Formats: sequence, structure tokens, C-alpha cells
Amino acid sequence: MSNSSNISSTTDGHLQDDLDTFLIVSKFISCSVGIPLNLSVVVAITRNRQLRNQPRNIFLLGIIFSYLVFFVPAIIELIDWKLSSMLESVCQANVAVIGPPHALLLLNMSLALIDRYVAINHPVWYRQKMTVSLASALVILSSAFIVLIVKFLYILGLGADAKNSCQMWNVHTRTLAVVLVILFSICTALNLIVYRQTPNSDDSTHRMEPMTAEGEGVEWVEFDDFGNESRINQTTSAIGSLVDDLSASIRSMPVIIHLDDVMSATEIKATRTLIVGVTSFVATAYVSVVFVSSFFACRMILGELQCGNLTWMGRYLGELSLIPAFYGSLIFLMGNQELRKTWACKNELSL
Repeated sequence: MSNSSNISSTTDGHLQDDLDTFLIVSKFISCSVGIPLNLSVVVAITRNRQLRNQPRNIFLLGIIFSYLVFFVPAIIELIDWKLSSMLESVCQANVAVIGPPHALLLLNMSLALIDRYVAINHPVWYRQKMTVSLASALVILSSAFIVLIVKFLYILGLGADAKNSCQMWNVHTRTLAVVLVILFSICTALNLIVYRQTPNSDDSTHRMEPMTAEGEGVEWVEFDDFGNESRINQTTSAIGSLVDDLSASIRSMPVIIHLDDVMSATEIKATRTLIVGVTSFVATAYVSVVFVSSFFACRMILGELQCGNLTWMGRYLGELSLIPAFYGSLIFLMGNQELRKTWACKNELSL
């Protein structure tokens, strides 16, 4: 089998010959708007002490950083188009960044959903154990691990040819496809589970159950003779003494309000916003998943040469990944009032 049959791309590694005006304009607009928007959200979270001290916002930062990574391939493609293939390292960089953006976003969304699942089902343990340091360690270590898994073969140079260093080889493509399908399935399942278990706002209202006396130590006084002034005085004195005793007992009685077994309205709102953000990405990615599955099925059934007409669609479907990276931050801004106010305040000060 020739080398060309082992390469998933039908052209060389440089991209400017395949990029038309529509793709160039869409990439430029997406980078010009999406990068500043996501960076402003990161700044708003990191500079606000209350926001950055909440573990769920650390997982949100992981999602936002994953959005930013989505713009790296677009920037490389724009540089490659601008330089007209003068630099070999540019096309090599483009091959190097294929895969990690999707894997990182799916991973960080899954971590955020797991965080919400634990907060819903084990609130006491969550408040005691989940810290900002632990959340940061989970995001950083798991992100580094998933990048290593996705690009392991590329880093070691397995399955590649030095003469075609700007190509995406089939062995790398299959490994990437398997990892992304697994992460996509996990993220979709977690999103459905968290959605089904997220309580309504009315169910989370904190209620204090009134303390009731069941008649212990309570003397019922019956006024049967209103004409007896001395008895009235004795009764009044007894009532006053009883009230004093009850007041002293209530003051000395420890009052325990169980607030840890329910979620606050803010937590529920943050959880539902995360669900909306994940659902929007899953819906967009589902189109690419169907296309990739159809492409590989076509190659397995009809052969590699019979499915070349589907290759051109992959470039346009790849642009769908920039859509969640653009409006994903807007979803979190609209759903988080505190974050939105902080973000708006920072933008006003910068102006």
C-alpha cells in the first residue's frame, strides 16, 4: 500500500489552496469577536474574589479556556493563508493542534457536570471537601492527561512519515475519533443525568420548621368563675410564670437550621445554565459526529477511494466548532447574574 493511502488528507499540509473567501472571513470574524469575549469573561472571574473562590467557577474557567483553544487552529490557518505556505512549521503546527480543542472542551464540560452532580446528591460532603485548590488541580491535571492521550502517537511520531510531516495520518485520526466519541458519549450522558436530578427552584426554598409543644408541662387554665377576683389574680400569675419558663426554655434550646441538604437558587441557576451550554455544544457537535461516522462507514463499506467526495464537507463542518466557542460564553453570562454584573463593570471601567 502506498503512502498516499495511509494519509487521510488528499492535499498537502498547507491550507490556503483549500480555503475560500467564506472560510477566511468567518475565521477572521470569529477570532476578532470570540477571543476578546472569552478573555473578558476570564478576567471577570479571576479578578472578582467572590467568583474565583467558588469551585464551580473554576470548572467554568476550564470551559472558557477550552473555548479559547478552539481559536488556535483558526489563527494558524489564517497565518498559513497569509504567508502563502512559506513556512513548513506553520502547517506542522496546524496538524499538532487538531484534536485537543474538542477533547479539552468535552472533558471540562464533563468535569463541570460531575461537580454539579456531586453538589446535588452529596451537598454536605461537597461543601466540606470540594475546594478551589482541588477543582484547579482536577482541571489542570485532567486537561494535560487528555492532551497526552490524544496526541500520544503524534508526539512519538508513530505512524507518520518524515516526508509528509504536514499530513494527518489515519492512525492518528482513528485514535482521535475513538477518544472524542468516548468523551462525547460521557458528556451527553452526564448532561442528561444532571438535568433529570436538578431540583426546581421552589423545591430548594429553605424552610424552618416551627417548634411545637405537644402539651408537655402546659397547664390548661379554665376560667369558670369570673366573679372570683382572687382566682383571676392567681391564674394571671400562673400564666405569667409559665410564659417566663417557656421563654427561658426556648432561649436555651439550640436551634439547628438544616441548609446543607438543599441547593440555593443561585446554585440551581448555575446548574441549569451549564446544562444549556453543554446541550448547545452537544447539538452542534452531533452534526460533526454524524458526518464523521458516515465518512468512516463509507470507507469501510465502499473503500477509501469511493468516499473522496465527502472530504470537502469536512472543512466546512469544522467551522461549526467555532460557533459554541463564540456563543458559549454569552450563555454563561446571561445565566449568571453575578458574573454578568462583574463582566459589565469591568468593561465599563476599561472604556
